[in-house]
Amino acid sequence: MASTSRSRYREKWLLPALLLAGFALRAFLAVSTEGYPYDTNTFLAWAQHMASQGPSGFYSPGYFADYPPGYMLVLWGVGSLVRMLGVAIHSRTALFFLTLVPILCDLALAALLYRMAVPRLGRRGGLLVFCLVLFSPMLIFDCAIWKQVDSVLSLILLLCFFALQGKQYLSAGIFYAAALLIKPQALLFGPVFAACYLLPFCFGENAKQRGQALKNAFLSLLCCLGVLALFALLFQGEQEPLRWLLKKYTTTAVSYPYASINAFNLFALLGGNWAPQDAVPFLLSWKQWGFVGILVITVVTGWFAVVSYRRNPKQFSPFLLGAFYCCGIFTLAHNMHERYLFPAVLFLFAAFALLRDRRLLALAVCFSFSALANVATIYLHVSGSDEFLTTASSKLIVFIISLAQVLLFCWLCYVCYQICIRGQVSPMQNTPRPASRWAELCDTKQPCWNRFDTIAVALLTAVATLLGVCYLGNTRAPQSGLHTTEEAQFTVQFSAPAEVKRALLFPGIGSGKCTVATPEGLPLYNFELSQGSCFSWQIAEEASLSAAAGQQLTVTLSGGLTLNELAFQDTAGNTVPVTVADGKTEFAPLFDEPGSAPARPSQLDSMYFDEIYHGRTAYEMLHGLDVYETTHPPLGKDFILLGIALFGMNTLGWRIMGALFGAAMVPVFYLLTRRLLRRREWAAFAASLFLFDFMRFTQSRIATIDVFVVFFILLATYFMVAAMQTMLAEGTRTALKYIAGSGIAFGFACGSKWTGIYAGAGLCVLYFGTLIARYRLLRETAEKEDARKRFEQDFSTAIWAGLVFFVVIPLFIYIASYLPYFLRPDTNFGPRDFWNCQLSMFRYHSGLTATHPFQSSWYSWPVLWRPVWYYMGTGLPQGTYASIAVLGNPLVWWGGLAGMVWLLVRTVRGGQRAEGTVVLISFAAQLLPWVLVTRAVFLYHYFACVPFIILALTMLLMRCEAAHPRTVQRLRYLLPAAAVLLFCFFYPVLAGVPVPYGWAAALKWLPSWGFYIL
Repeated sequence: MASTSRSRYREKWLLPALLLAGFALRAFLAVSTEGYPYDTNTFLAWAQHMASQGPSGFYSPGYFADYPPGYMLVLWGVGSLVRMLGVAIHSRTALFFLTLVPILCDLALAALLYRMAVPRLGRRGGLLVFCLVLFSPMLIFDCAIWKQVDSVLSLILLLCFFALQGKQYLSAGIFYAAALLIKPQALLFGPVFAACYLLPFCFGENAKQRGQALKNAFLSLLCCLGVLALFALLFQGEQEPLRWLLKKYTTTAVSYPYASINAFNLFALLGGNWAPQDAVPFLLSWKQWGFVGILVITVVTGWFAVVSYRRNPKQFSPFLLGAFYCCGIFTLAHNMHERYLFPAVLFLFAAFALLRDRRLLALAVCFSFSALANVATIYLHVSGSDEFLTTASSKLIVFIISLAQVLLFCWLCYVCYQICIRGQVSPMQNTPRPASRWAELCDTKQPCWNRFDTIAVALLTAVATLLGVCYLGNTRAPQSGLHTTEEAQFTVQFSAPAEVKRALLFPGIGSGKCTVATPEGLPLYNFELSQGSCFSWQIAEEASLSAAAGQQLTVTLSGGLTLNELAFQDTAGNTVPVTVADGKTEFAPLFDEPGSAPARPSQLDSMYFDEIYHGRTAYEMLHGLDVYETTHPPLGKDFILLGIALFGMNTLGWRIMGALFGAAMVPVFYLLTRRLLRRREWAAFAASLFLFDFMRFTQSRIATIDVFVVFFILLATYFMVAAMQTMLAEGTRTALKYIAGSGIAFGFACGSKWTGIYAGAGLCVLYFGTLIARYRLLRETAEKEDARKRFEQDFSTAIWAGLVFFVVIPLFIYIASYLPYFLRPDTNFGPRDFWNCQLSMFRYHSGLTATHPFQSSWYSWPVLWRPVWYYMGTGLPQGTYASIAVLGNPLVWWGGLAGMVWLLVRTVRGGQRAEGTVVLISFAAQLLPWVLVTRAVFLYHYFACVPFIILALTMLLMRCEAAHPRTVQRLRYLLPAAAVLLFCFFYPVLAGVPVPYGWAAALKWLPSWGFYIL
């Protein structure tokens, strides 16, 4: 009784708190994103039209409105509210009003499914379904980002079939009519809706039951038609009675005559996306094949319905049949849109709640992600040059998602066959209590540190360091120079005769022009310098010059420029000596380091990609200058600053700290794996894979800040795992040193980049999950009163430790990272300026709309779909190429993806171990936030996930070790060896080493790997 009362008490505050969080998340996204422009603009226009014309004048002749009248009442309220408040129709406030009803329907869907699940699955099972629906990325994206109304339709359909399940036939008829009035897609559930009335009539046990079934069907039909007629009259205006509504449905059905309208199904898989429906791919047209698919799905659904109803009417599931029919029509029929699958996903959750078949839960989750991938792909390509997904890379994305959709439907067919025809249900296993699962971490005893650990860590660190610093850069960049604020002109002369082939200029900070001309004014070399030209050798080869000794040239500078060196080179790449000829010695520093000019400028002596932001800003912070890059916190640039202070403003100086942090990641990852899995040989295996991962290598050799945040995320996770083990075994006070270490590392991660906050969410879940597990362990192992006292002590310690080490100290570290700002002598940087910096960062990232040719969607990262091209070499011999791209080691990433899928499957099946839960939570904390990000994102944002996919792969192999010890032992050596071979093969594109055409061509494994011009 006490346990029941406690669970009910928790339910009173937990469910409302979660609903409030779901509402806040959707509301924030609703006002911070623009929405799918075609739908958003249409809905807002309809809202205005409804507010001005009312229902009777809405469907006026010539006005475009392809939706039935049901949702127009909601838009009427939106338009009236916007007009009453005097809000601009396309403002953020109007967008919030537009999405408010769908947001509330999302919350109602989660609550309804919770109510359905609790009687069969218990409160824990109900809470699982509740959270999966409430925080479903598919629903959040559709409602808050796309700003569609599918949740409204889904809620009404769910209520309709819930009423059918409870034999409330009149209510079901009214709800179905309401669904038809919201969207014509409700017709996809019509055959199953009709079957729920026909089956009792056809297979009733006696005449009385059959008569009652006929009566129910008749009355339900009357209710349905009555609601439709009421709305038809309300919106009729000057149109033909009733017929106008029927015409609305028929014209909408044929308004998009294509095989697939961005629905990634079988037709899209075969190349039918946006293909005319009358085109003939094979024997029949797309339209005819669509009708064949509809016929097949209808017949199979009828077979499933009849057999399952005749076996046991009480176990007959309208939700399962509705999900099957909708998924089948979406997969095999023509004229399908990208969002037609959404209600089916919720029907699968409902079927799982009632049948308890764990396969249905897995299908619901998988379909939700495939549907999300579908709509996210469409959303990210809208209004762009590839809106209809016609490029090779887009076609491959469509192919992959469509193939996944078709395979998922085949799995659904099998599961429905097992349940409906054979009556075989795979019930959800009772998962272990959290205390029992997390108790696996209680053993704080680690393998003793021995010679193997010392050698492994030393060898891995040494290799990582050597790889990181070799071919990294040099110290030859010119350091002295001059600064101009207005136009300046001076003359130089050659000390000896030379054949001048080109001019090289090494600019510092600033923008402007540098022109070299003959004394007669004939221009020879022109340099147009922008902010992105800084600290990189610029080449001008417009003319060749046969210069005699003493020949003069005129140099003209304009704009605010800092120039470090100007050099002239001959055909052999040798620097031609020049001097300032007209006595203007202030320009002499421009020619005082002639040996710094390279024969072929490359990444070894110049900045590339985002180094022009972070490396430059570190230099400015070091010298107390105005800071250029303010879109990220400064701590990462503080580390780059240290390297510049030690080695100077050159490629080695601004890259060395990243290389050292990248090398330090490897031993930290070794320690994390060793502590989590307690196997030193597997720790060495995982660290070896991480050592030779391409992204770790490339990201640590460029002067950007991602390497710092990922290093501190790993360090924070290591300390958190140690804290969890100690908290469970010995209590919170004993774990304080590990809690402090995790919190401090978290603070450094946040100070380096805001993505460190994502890791904080995962750390928070692990921290409080461990605290709850500690409580349950004490209840199982100690007397009640003693357990209560000990937990009160643990709880109070955990709360103040969490506040101190995860709030106060990280905040102090974050503020301290702005120390170079506060110490600037020429400005009074204060608290208001600090706060304005945070607002500026938020506005930049939330309002960024720029696109990039190498951006990629979050769901494409695990499969290495779109690497980012950082650098392209110039001035190379014919047939030779040099590039730098960030990508992952295919063996590591694709193997890690398999391991992560295995962990997810184990979690769904209820057999997950505590170590796997730690890995999944840490991985999800790094990846899932990107699902909600609508700005341009890139493959390197997956960097923080890489250690956890390697852990997943390691755990998968450890799982197989007991059954196949010899095979797994071989793999423990073969996989790192293969990773080394791949690293060597791809090394040129990771480090920028010039290679012949054949080698460069062999590195293009996927058509989207565009990091060489071939």
